[in-house]
This record gives sequence, structure tokens and C-alpha cells, in this order.
Amino acid sequence: MTTDRGLVAYDLTTGALNMIGRAQGMPFDKLFQLVLDQQGYFWISSNRGGLS
Repeated sequence: MTTDRGLVAYDLTTGALNMIGRAQGMPFDKLFQLVLDQQGYFWISSNRGGLS
């Protein structure tokens, strides 16, 4: 899930929620959308452009 503080990752095996943001190496926090393409890559849009 994308948020204004980074990504929220849900671990299916433990049910834990983890934040992934600048402290974990993301170049910025404010994210709008995360899309998975047909090759299995994530594309993330933000207020500073896109990431892949």
C-alpha cells in the first residue's frame, strides 16, 4: 500500500505490517500508486516522478 510516509508491506506468513520509507532506502516518502507489471516489476508513482 502506498502512503505519504512510504510503502506499507504486509507479510502473508506472519501478518506483520512493515513501513518501507526513506530510512529503509527509498529516495522519498510521498507515494501515490504501486503497480505490478506483466514481468513482475513494481512501478511506483510519487510527487517526484516514477520509480521502477
